[in-house]
Amino acid sequence: MKMLTSKGSINYQRLIHRLPLLFVIALIIVWSIGPIYWIVITGLKNTKE
Repeated sequence: MKMLTSKGSINYQRLIHRLPLLFVIALIIVWSIGPIYWIVITGLKNTKE
């Protein structure tokens, strides 16, 4: 029983440690796609005018 609870807490801690990593990965993806998305929008606006 004690082993199961410790295993559960380890998984929970692992999840908490992964959350900042996932946030950083998401931030990098947004940082990479953001300028490309902006160039596409500005390009479409220029062609419309």
